[in-house]
Amino acid sequence: DLAGLLADAPTTAETPAQSAPMVFAAAHVAVAFERVDFGYADGDRPLLHDLELNVPAGSQLTLIGASGCGKSSLLNLLMGFIAPSSGRILVNGRDLAGLDLTAWRSHIAWVPQRAHVFHGTLRDNLLMAAPKADPLSLQRAIHATALGPVIARLPYGLDTPLGEGGHGLSGGALRNHARASASRCRSPP
Repeated sequence: DLAGLLADAPTTAETPAQSAPMVFAAAHVAVAFERVDFGYADGDRPLLHDLELNVPAGSQLTLIGASGCGKSSLLNLLMGFIAPSSGRILVNGRDLAGLDLTAWRSHIAWVPQRAHVFHGTLRDNLLMAAPKADPLSLQRAIHATALGPVIARLPYGLDTPLGEGGHGLSGGALRNHARASASRCRSPP
């Protein structure tokens, strides 16, 4: 869960001297890990060693792997919560270490393994991450995540009450709900 991940993650220093303005539009971001090493102090070997990874602009990345293989660490590195032991992470060719990390994090969306649905309507849940999202943004999110057919079958559509944990939605609908919440329902700038 994100709250636990954030609470447990070591922090990196964020000083005005190291912050630089963002130089990209949210849809045009390329990320590269160049020879990145990372390991926790209590580990006997690096968790990530000599990692080379290129994520072209406009693409999506899914991380799948065994427990403890470094998926969460990779996400923490990408978000700047932890720094690599060596190597660098580039965002549109610029070193992440020199960017405004708060601004950078505002452009990242992720879907946890277990999507949580709170007591309330489907609309309430979708808008929780972006309460000021306009109706058009919400409709785009619904379309982009194939949630439309599910909503059409619900007795009150978006205003159908959901139980804690998503009672009333299938596992696939829960994942689509999480994707819509994370990646598309953004507040207008």
